[in-house]
Amino acid sequence: MKKYFLTFHTIFIMDENVEWIEEFLIYYLNLGFEHFYLYDNTGSVGRKTVRRESRTLINEVDLKLRDGIERAKHPDITKYGFSIVKKNPDIWRDIYDRYKKYITYIKYQPICKRGNLEGQVYYHQKQNIIDFINEYRHETEWCFFGDFDEFIFSPVNDKLIPLIKSSVTLGHQFGHDDKRRTFLSVKKSELAAITFHQKIFLHRYLTTEKYLTQEYQCINNLSDKSFGGHKSIVNLDNVQEVKSVHHYRGMKRIIPIQEWRFNHYNLCPKRQRKIDQHRAEWKYELSTDSSMSRYRDLFCET
Repeated sequence: MKKYFLTFHTIFIMDENVEWIEEFLIYYLNLGFEHFYLYDNTGSVGRKTVRRESRTLINEVDLKLRDGIERAKHPDITKYGFSIVKKNPDIWRDIYDRYKKYITYIKYQPICKRGNLEGQVYYHQKQNIIDFINEYRHETEWCFFGDFDEFIFSPVNDKLIPLIKSSVTLGHQFGHDDKRRTFLSVKKSELAAITFHQKIFLHRYLTTEKYLTQEYQCINNLSDKSFGGHKSIVNLDNVQEVKSVHHYRGMKRIIPIQEWRFNHYNLCPKRQRKIDQHRAEWKYELSTDSSMSRYRDLFCET
């Protein structure tokens, strides 16, 4: 039997995220998560591009990287254009001291070996996920690959662990078809991923609320075809290939957004401009959603 049933993985910049980490930990521990694998990628300057990879199992992946950088960025600017302000390192030390039994902290500093950023730390989320699976698949069964501004949530107040266990039972009988977004009969299949759509809330850098989860300004898009990337809880033994943080090869169950979703606190001018480019296909309206208020007493003064 593995050490953990359900865990969380993220690759992050410490100063960009540290003020929200404790709220995040409290929330996810309450949800049923047992452990958190935190890969600190502080100082990274860009994203490596992948030219080709094998279609074999994860532990046999042979990555060949191009010289270029897909999206070079300044290490002090977020991808949404906000400045990353240096934080007191005691904030993280205090959090780690309180929650260290739940945390595996890794200083993740891959070095670019060629190209115009040779010798510098770079960001490569996909490779980090592959590295994590190869390193820790022996101790965790299911893992959500997400970020500190993403909170899994059930509008109907369901429980997450029973959802996973019931999905496994269904997975023994059914598979997934990408076109129909439903289950269909597949022999000898094992469930690889449980997938959630997102609902977009005001960016955490713009909120005036003390707790991010108590920010209710959002985009009202209760539809299975909501804008933006989905995220998954992944079975580390059954997943066959990591295509990206949004896509995994293997049988999956997609959960209706009316039942489960993840709240993503990233609505800002840069994000909204990107959304507006898709208005012909996707209609939305700015609104409020206070359903997370049920958790406001979860975060108390320590």
